[in-house]
Amino acid sequence: GNYFDSDPFQEAATQWEYNVKSMHAIATSNGAEYFVFLQPTMGLNTNQIPKNKESNDYKIYKNLPPYYEKNINNLYKELRLKCQKLEYCIDISYKVTPEGDLYSDARHHNDKGNKKMAKIFK
Repeated sequence: GNYFDSDPFQEAATQWEYNVKSMHAIATSNGAEYFVFLQPTMGLNTNQIPKNKESNDYKIYKNLPPYYEKNINNLYKELRLKCQKLEYCIDISYKVTPEGDLYSDARHHNDKGNKKMAKIFK
């Protein structure tokens, strides 16, 4: 297809895949083990939508632009497909859900969220 037929989410996921494969190759050539994680991100339909309307996480969520949720879900659909094919990619996007005050912004956990995330890696 031509330029106007392209899917920006597929293009972004392809760029991510290229970057991840490049980092893996660099790490391997230096004798290092390499892993990449698909991080949890607010707004993913699976379970990253805060339920407690009084929470700090919900305040962040309700201030997201209207297109954000659709876009992040479209992107992650593509990223998950690519991640599944890489033995060094670990999808943790279903973990550490916005249960109150775990996010600092829509894409990143705060200290409390990061502490919960660290337990995944033990």
